[in-house]
Amino acid sequence: LGSDSGDPFASPAIGHIGGCIDNELVRCTLQRELSGDDILNVDLKDALTVGFCEAAAVKEGNGAKTAHPLNGEREDVRTRDTNLGQLIASSFAGPADAFQMDNGGDQVDISIVNSGGIRASIDGPDVTQCDINKAAPFNNPIAVVKVNANQLVAAMENSVCKFPETSGDGLGTGRFAQMVGVEMEFDPSEAGVCGQTSVSAGSRVRSLKVKRGATYVDVVDDGTIIPGGNYVIATSGYLAGGNDGYDSLGAGVQLGQSGVTEYQAVWNYIADELDSYVNIKDPPASQSIKCIG
Repeated sequence: LGSDSGDPFASPAIGHIGGCIDNELVRCTLQRELSGDDILNVDLKDALTVGFCEAAAVKEGNGAKTAHPLNGEREDVRTRDTNLGQLIASSFAGPADAFQMDNGGDQVDISIVNSGGIRASIDGPDVTQCDINKAAPFNNPIAVVKVNANQLVAAMENSVCKFPETSGDGLGTGRFAQMVGVEMEFDPSEAGVCGQTSVSAGSRVRSLKVKRGATYVDVVDDGTIIPGGNYVIATSGYLAGGNDGYDSLGAGVQLGQSGVTEYQAVWNYIADELDSYVNIKDPPASQSIKCIG
């Protein structure tokens, strides 16, 4: 594979892809470029045409359980909070907080995953590593970004700027955010504001609160941004790079990447924080986003 010596690591690696072979989660070091469609459709049983595969670096175990089906359906994750969306977003905080602690940084306030990165439901009651990989197949690294209030509101506006569409242009509805750490109310009758690095006031976003410790602090009140705050966000490297219209995250202070990928974060969160048992109803009892229009 790219080397007369037979060493699969002899050629420079250009990236990685995760997937399942015979129901075992593996991680492949890529030796050639793949398009987005290829990444979703590649048959990892032919992995030698792609790269060298090994067991993925996630916690071992006999699997986990969920009390309720975990909802990753397109029509739902792109229009409202779902239990799978909250599970994935919640899992980002642990590796991001660990990164911040190692680097003397502030604790994470908000975790955000774009709904376009969620591609399947997990029916349960069993939850396997391969189920998680199918639900979140892009397996982006977990990144940490710091933004000010105007940048944060721009990100929130971008999240709902296409609502209630669930399909359409290539960079459209997948930007709807699944989040934890916020309470937001938005009015879809107001103008949608997509892809801005900063905004001076809320348009669709009428109210926004961010959790700090045991309480929530106001960031937007009746469309008016309350200045002065800075907020640490755990998100995917994809959104931290300003993709899917999250230009304001790309313009924020890039604090770094945690070294943990999405399916590693989700599986480890289920194993460590939930004791391998997920019990989140759908819709979740706690709603991050509320449509008031």
